[in-house]
Amino acid sequence: MKFVPANRITSLSLLAALCLCFSTASEAAKRALLIGNNAYLHARPLVNARNDAVRLGEVLNGLGWQTTVLQDLTSDRMKRALREFKATLREGDEVVFHFSGHGAEFEQSSFLLPVDVEPTNRELVKDDAIRLRRVMDDFEQQRVRFSFLVIDACRDDPFAKGGDGSISPESGGAGSLVLYAARAKEVALDRLSSTDRDPNGVLTRVLLQEIVKRGVTLSAVAKQTQRRVHELARSVGKTQLPNISDTLLGEYYFLAADGSVATLNVERRPEPRPERPFTPAAPRRGEASKECTDCPDTVMAPEGRLTMGSSNSETGRNNVEGPQQQSSVDRVPAASALVVDAEIRPGNAIDREGIAWSWPTTGKVASKFSDKAPMKGIDIAANAGSQVVAAAIGKVIHVGKEPRGYGQMIVISHAKETVSVYFHVDKVLVKEQQRVLLGQRLAEVSDSAGNKMHFEVRRLGRPVDPLTLMPR
Repeated sequence: MKFVPANRITSLSLLAALCLCFSTASEAAKRALLIGNNAYLHARPLVNARNDAVRLGEVLNGLGWQTTVLQDLTSDRMKRALREFKATLREGDEVVFHFSGHGAEFEQSSFLLPVDVEPTNRELVKDDAIRLRRVMDDFEQQRVRFSFLVIDACRDDPFAKGGDGSISPESGGAGSLVLYAARAKEVALDRLSSTDRDPNGVLTRVLLQEIVKRGVTLSAVAKQTQRRVHELARSVGKTQLPNISDTLLGEYYFLAADGSVATLNVERRPEPRPERPFTPAAPRRGEASKECTDCPDTVMAPEGRLTMGSSNSETGRNNVEGPQQQSSVDRVPAASALVVDAEIRPGNAIDREGIAWSWPTTGKVASKFSDKAPMKGIDIAANAGSQVVAAAIGKVIHVGKEPRGYGQMIVISHAKETVSVYFHVDKVLVKEQQRVLLGQRLAEVSDSAGNKMHFEVRRLGRPVDPLTLMPR
């Protein structure tokens, strides 16, 4: 941490309470490679593998990951894709690797199968398939600090000979978690039955729901996915228990409890020891102070004019410390006045298109969806000033005034040609073309409608009853 005297405060932004925290650590890149192989030439084709890669890629992209989705790769293309992906990785990066397709295991090695592998003998498979250990070694060699590997293979036995078609669990390096669709000698289910219309395989459909839950560690996501997949398989008389290899060095979150994207792998701490209660000292302007034992140092800026940023000529200047600019503070509120965003309503629901939904604000439904109503949506009773949050991951495509007496509005585009619309909002925090996360704060409920907001969902231009999408 770097502390700068009050007359030269360095920061990326001036917070509302001007409680400034400093960090010189650079943010790690978050990269994901997702491969889905359906069209096998010499083994039974699969149904959902490509969908798995595409849908997981959409979710990760919404969470801020740089995603590469590839489908139906031959041996040469798959090997080239892995080489190119490895070349993009740098020390300290965070990585997700997902493979959905056929797998095989023999001679104590696990193999991921391209679509053109010929099952004539094991030597050909070893030459043309991808050893899972090779993928793990690539990440270790690049010294990534976190890796999450999802091996959704094999859906059924791809070969009559040469192994049982299952993936034998192998452990990744330090800082990794590997989630296998099933234990050795078990077949991972592509579908629960011939009438199962879900576009994703059993493991991936569950993982898609769990990974977007806020404030849940990846280790807990994996365990919950394991439990739910096992229960789904048992419901149709099958046996499938995902296998987990967890060598994470900390607690990793895809979404923090406040809905922000978590990028840090925080080291697990030992069991807490009894400590004397911490009594924070009253903050003094221009002096560093703490609000708790483990809190970072903060400084409350003095009233008057101040200079933010460092001059280009300063020795040891960091690039994030400029440019210099003048600012003024008339009155500084106490740091305790800061409010941290909280959960609007716990849980979320996944619709049949694979989109995760949550409530846009807190309150009871004041009026339900009706085809006869002039506005095809629902009204939610909420006090003016209540938080309005994104009901699903997406991109803001419009912010503006609604001409028909419904106040200011926000329109967000989601996957599967779906949009959500938020009426009677105020103090908008997002801009057009900005990507937003599930539960991310968008605005506040305005007083233009008498303590309520109006919410709509449209798919392919047609209105959809939001109550069929929301968690119950």
